[in-house]
Amino acid sequence: GVKHSANSIVKSEEYKEYEINEVTAIEVGRTKLNDWYRAQEVSILVNEKFEIVVPGGYELKNDDIWNSFVTSIPGKWLHEVFTNYGSDLFSANVRGYLGSRNSDKNINNNIKKSAQTFPDDFWVFNNGITALVHDYSFNQQNNTLTIEGISIVNGAQTTGSIGSIKGDISEQLLVPARFVFCNSTNTVDDIIKFNNSQNQVKATDFRSGDSVQQELRKQFMLLPDTDYNGGRRGGDDDIIRRQPNTLAAGAASQALAAFHNKPVEAYNSKSKLWENDLLYTTIFNDRTTAAHVVFCYSLIRAIDKYKVELSEKYADGIIQEADERNLFFLKKRGAPYLFASAMSKCIESIIDEPIPDKFSLSFGKNTSLDAAIGHWKVVVKFSIGFSGALDILINNGLASNDSTIQPINEFSNTIHSVLQMGPMRDVLKEFTGLVNR
Repeated sequence: GVKHSANSIVKSEEYKEYEINEVTAIEVGRTKLNDWYRAQEVSILVNEKFEIVVPGGYELKNDDIWNSFVTSIPGKWLHEVFTNYGSDLFSANVRGYLGSRNSDKNINNNIKKSAQTFPDDFWVFNNGITALVHDYSFNQQNNTLTIEGISIVNGAQTTGSIGSIKGDISEQLLVPARFVFCNSTNTVDDIIKFNNSQNQVKATDFRSGDSVQQELRKQFMLLPDTDYNGGRRGGDDDIIRRQPNTLAAGAASQALAAFHNKPVEAYNSKSKLWENDLLYTTIFNDRTTAAHVVFCYSLIRAIDKYKVELSEKYADGIIQEADERNLFFLKKRGAPYLFASAMSKCIESIIDEPIPDKFSLSFGKNTSLDAAIGHWKVVVKFSIGFSGALDILINNGLASNDSTIQPINEFSNTIHSVLQMGPMRDVLKEFTGLVNR
């Protein structure tokens, strides 16, 4: 009710000059407020108390900000906690364990080899771990370090490599370790950021732990034959797996940006979609569902598949002139994202009803990525023939989103006019019935 009323008001003559495209509404209660609050804090999922016998150590402090204890920990203990807690050990990390493969070029495989072959020298071969804790204390009389809670913010690869070793762990295997208690959220963020440099850190890594990505990963687990990592790489599996139906977080963000009126960022600024808070929350927010991500991403994939289909006809010399024009348009840089954005603009005309909130659009929770791509096929083929205005824009380059408004409006108006004719709407009748809104 509130959403529809607000939409009616902003579309009235009084506010028409402001060009407000969409008004959305979400219901916020105690549970949601609690989720938002918890999302501001780094989560330490492993909260148990541990006692570790260490060869000694020393303490460093930055008054009122952080305390740390620097020591060496037994590889056996690290192996044990990884076995017991798995990826929960890395809850505050930007990555989990990335796995290993039997190759001399694989870093984690080499960590495992050195831990098994040279346990006496491992301490000088390895950078060790840095872990956040709720608290710690050290008993000098019996060299026992007691920690409460643990999340390894640097050293996930060391931990996972040692934790994945089959067989006995040498008593001589020691790992350099820093345990940090910090009461400043900003400093914790910096600890995570500056501790991660051994493997390239991507922009998506730093968003992987937020509440939206966590919720999306949960929802994707319920979708058939479709996987999503939510920007988080790794876990606790020692085998590096490549899922055939994995929807990469970067590609998902580009599809969402294109569908939600940001085709220029979708094409030119993939990293900014994750780095810029405003851009990020435009596409990843509490209204973003796994089913909607599939809806947007499958449109991009359907466009790409159609381009491949036309390319094969062109290569075989059996392409028609109109299809050849469509192919040359789709092969231009940025064209698929611009076309997807234009399709979003005319989605109301295609479905033949108002869509107050485009984040509500999906093919439902039981539709796989492959099935969703198939659903878009007829719409892509129908619409591509009206892309003349978009083709002219692409020739001049995608400089700004403002430059796309007029060509996209021309495309949308043309689609709307054509669909007013009954027979043409029948072509899209099946698609319309598949869309949840």
